Amino acid sequence: MTRSAATSVRTARAVGQYSDRVASDDQDSDQIARLTAQYPWAKFMLSRNTIIPHRVPFVLARRFQQICGTALAETLADQEVSAPLRYHALSLVDDFPGIDQRHLALVMGIDRTNVGQVVDELEAQGLLERRVSGTDRRARELRATARGRELHRRLQPKMLAAQARTLAVLTPGERVLLLNLLARVVEANEALARPGAGRRKAKARSAARSAPARSTTTAGAATAAAAPAAP
Repeated sequence: MTRSAATSVRTARAVGQYSDRVASDDQDSDQIARLTAQYPWAKFMLSRNTIIPHRVPFVLARRFQQICGTALAETLADQEVSAPLRYHALSLVDDFPGIDQRHLALVMGIDRTNVGQVVDELEAQGLLERRVSGTDRRARELRATARGRELHRRLQPKMLAAQARTLAVLTPGERVLLLNLLARVVEANEALARPGAGRRKAKARSAARSAPARSTTTAGAATAAAAPAAP
């Protein structure tokens, strides 16, 4: 039995067991019916023929990310910029010459420390260079070197072809629609796309739980000191 066939069998068994459990549990069935009526776009496809029984954004996004990540890794394997973040940074710097590190971090969705490391690596490879900004001497503008531009030109067709293969199941019009809808959702939720969003709050809650208790007076004074002055 091939690996894919074995995976399909395991998936069918797992989904089948879950389907049998839900079907035998009237309370679960009633809740699914209520949720389906409240959120008609959310589909609960309890079938042996799918690996995504819960067709909701979070689940689909994770599986789509798995697909894209695998396709990306295969495309960049054995290339000079085999790390996806490095290729992303190089392509942005080449497409937008003179972009500074702060803006690069923003459009890549990573923090300034990480983008600094990526830029250091690309600079060490001779693929891009830093220049002092003509308008702000504290800022560093980034530009691809001739070698970096040549590498980007060589990899770009391969990257687009890999993405086209991923979307091959869709018609040309559906591909455009999908990308437009994804862009709208991402831009509308920009606040959630910050580097570390969610994780930092979890760390803060964990630190608060482990911190020793303070007196009400001390805590109140600290809160007052941290609060911004009223306008």
